[in-house]
Amino acid sequence: MASGLKPADAPAEAWAKDFADWVADRAREGAIDDLVHYRERAPAATRAHPADDHFLPFFVAMGAAGEGTKGERIHASIEYAAMAMDAYEFS
Repeated sequence: MASGLKPADAPAEAWAKDFADWVADRAREGAIDDLVHYRERAPAATRAHPADDHFLPFFVAMGAAGEGTKGERIHASIEYAAMAMDAYEFS
């Protein structure tokens, strides 16, 4: 592809899957401190999110659920080999 993007249905890059799975595990555990410090603690964090802007809505949704929240990944997919399209339910 001329744009450098892989096809939408290309297999997921290992680093993208590792990051998405790390987030899902921490959300399920309610490990808020790890999630807040994801740039230092998550595998491939800066590769998955070179800037925070696309990951910040995760924190807005998590915070709206209130103190002590845990998250369950209710949809998991990766498009273009690196773009996680995960959806979460917080309670």
